[in-house]
Amino acid sequence: MASTATRDDELQHRSKVLEELNLLRSGLLEDEFEWSLLTAHDEQLWETALLDPSPSPAQLLKLPLPDFSLSLSSSSQPSIHLSAQYHSFVPSPLPILAIHASSISRSDQAALNEELQRVREGAEEEGEEYPLFSIVTAMREYLISNPPQPPAPPPKPSSWTSATSTPNPGKRKNIVSWASELQLWGISKPGYPGVIVVEGLQGGVDEFVWRIKQLNWKALQVRCEVDGFSSSSSSSSLPPEVQGLGQRERIEWALREKSCLGRVLGGAEGEGGKIGVSSSSALAMTKAGLEEVFRTAMKL
Repeated sequence: MASTATRDDELQHRSKVLEELNLLRSGLLEDEFEWSLLTAHDEQLWETALLDPSPSPAQLLKLPLPDFSLSLSSSSQPSIHLSAQYHSFVPSPLPILAIHASSISRSDQAALNEELQRVREGAEEEGEEYPLFSIVTAMREYLISNPPQPPAPPPKPSSWTSATSTPNPGKRKNIVSWASELQLWGISKPGYPGVIVVEGLQGGVDEFVWRIKQLNWKALQVRCEVDGFSSSSSSSSLPPEVQGLGQRERIEWALREKSCLGRVLGGAEGEGGKIGVSSSSALAMTKAGLEEVFRTAMKL
């Protein structure tokens, strides 16, 4: 009887998580939800279960622990995501939650983390039926009332080397798409050792590094970080045409005019970001004036 009760409890817990995920997904656009760290097979198991109004016990028991991220910000705000990593199907513990934002100030990031902790504790104390849904709703309302401000750090080259073979197509796709999303310029050298160098606003670089570290690598290490031009410099030290610009416009100007890799990779117009994937990465880094960064990454 004990084993039957345990199995029934497990099925009930899994069913509850499935219900909450369905509730969350119903209020999100397709591009506002993304599975994380799951194989294609695991993702398909979840997608099939979410579409099934009455999944079988066998189907529920096959579901892996969910791991995903969802958007908290509106289309007019900087990109802010909440990652959720379940470590148990037991109903009392909530998943591990973390805020990820690439283009907000450090003070806003700290305030978001404090608010997340506050609403999480409130959901646990009140015994919410759907605690994660309540947390997401509360965080979205908080962002409406407290819109985040853009950061004012300098473009910042950062490099690291990975003792691994050429990244698989999934990793390459992520590296390229994340660079564009986070407005980073970069170089990726496939082979052994693999090297990735990115340049952009500090918040974007930090977010890129965090995402890369979530992928499955044999070895990965940050080798070099370099501070560059500060877009928050005093007006007198800036060119005349920039002195009258607001902070956001200064950041855009810095990304366009002060990016070492942007000039080499065709970033003169200053839009978006790009990762160049080439076996001749050393030449590109030399042209960008970042030869020493590349040599440090390669341990030369």
